[in-house]
Amino acid sequence: MRCPTRRSAPLLLTSSSASAPRSTAPAARPSPAPTLISSFGNRSLDVADLVALSGAHTFGIAHCPSFSDRFTPNIDFNPLIDPLFARRLRAKCAKDVPQGTANQTLDVRTPDVFDNKYYLDLIVRQGLFKSDQGLIDHPDTTLLAARFALIQSSFFSQFAKSMVKMSNMDLLTGTQGEIRQNCAVPNRRAEGIETANDEGHTATM
Repeated sequence: MRCPTRRSAPLLLTSSSASAPRSTAPAARPSPAPTLISSFGNRSLDVADLVALSGAHTFGIAHCPSFSDRFTPNIDFNPLIDPLFARRLRAKCAKDVPQGTANQTLDVRTPDVFDNKYYLDLIVRQGLFKSDQGLIDHPDTTLLAARFALIQSSFFSQFAKSMVKMSNMDLLTGTQGEIRQNCAVPNRRAEGIETANDEGHTATM
């Protein structure tokens, strides 16, 4: 019996849906992708940049309150998420959401390795954030996400190109800007000097 050595992106998506329980197979539903595509487009980043840069979630963790909308406390069925994955999140977070002390890795397969397994998570509906899972649900992003799941070198190549593009956005030179002492906060806040302009500054990409 001959076994295929490589599967196409459309076939991977189709077989994943077919092998899932009927209640969890993907169906047409609103996706966060259009908003993300528009936001990235406003910064001269295209769909390929969006899908590739989202792959940075192959690393990192999130606290329960930031993804509590991915599971429902008393309802098992949610077509947007793998049922077993949802139950694991619910067991970990149900009593913790107000405190936010428990955490979950963004990539459930290889959280300590920079690879393409994040995209495999999405195909089997184990993306932690709605914005991640939405990459599989939208026609403008689904095939590219599936391609990255199949071909790691393709992801690596596009990620490198997209990082270069992003690094050239809003470029500051000379005495403009600052080198942060703590990457998470502006120096004024790190030094205990907080102004109204500092409040609410977060990284949006």
